[in-house]
Amino acid sequence: MELQELVAANLADTAASDKCPFCGNDPHGFGKNEDAKPSLEVKSIPSSLGCTEISGGGPGRYTTAAHHLICAIQCYKQVRRLVRMGSLVGYDINSSPNGMPLPTVCNKYRNNTVNYSKLGEEVDENGLSEKDRVAFAMMDATRAQWHVGSHSFEIKIEDYDTTEGGDSQEYLHTTSYDNEVIRLLLEIATDFGRDEFCAKDKDNRDTFINTMNDISDSIKIKLKEFEHSNPIASSPLFVSDRSVRYAKAIKQGRYRRRVI
Repeated sequence: MELQELVAANLADTAASDKCPFCGNDPHGFGKNEDAKPSLEVKSIPSSLGCTEISGGGPGRYTTAAHHLICAIQCYKQVRRLVRMGSLVGYDINSSPNGMPLPTVCNKYRNNTVNYSKLGEEVDENGLSEKDRVAFAMMDATRAQWHVGSHSFEIKIEDYDTTEGGDSQEYLHTTSYDNEVIRLLLEIATDFGRDEFCAKDKDNRDTFINTMNDISDSIKIKLKEFEHSNPIASSPLFVSDRSVRYAKAIKQGRYRRRVI
């Protein structure tokens, strides 16, 4: 997803902000709410995702982060037209289908004397730092991606799993979790931006919401590839830089996943 594509889409929506985000015609009622007006308001409420606690956590180990599969602010809010569509049909970015529990760090680690944020980044002979070793141990225990850090970092896709065929050279570019998700959202905004969608009010609300939930589910399936012996198969959907480092270290034989 090129930044220019997102900018162009948002400029077009700004220019048509007084029109229906679906059909582009003058504003009109939609679905169950004939007085509905599109809104650009987006709130991130992780506690509303209904994520269950990851077993095995607790003080001195790790806690559970409620992860938005479609990030509310970093992704969804960035696609103006889609947000306006969602507001008309009652889509909730904070609903449970868009949530997944992932491990995150406690404020203190081990015996409550070591602060994770103050651990070193200097690497050993295997290319692992103190922070790596702590995060890797948590990923060993949970078989899930480490949630600490920004989702906006870039990764090189030459590490994409090509065991089912294909030339790895076609993946020699960089991407990020945000970019990959926004690309999917732009496709949805384009798919639903057509006259015939507004002509079928009865089923459109559920169709849109189900499509957004399907996107969340497809992202979740990709993230859950991390559970298996080849966690690099989650590529290109890594929620943190530490998750990429873990998957690459296993693939390159610099780290062996432990059974906790």
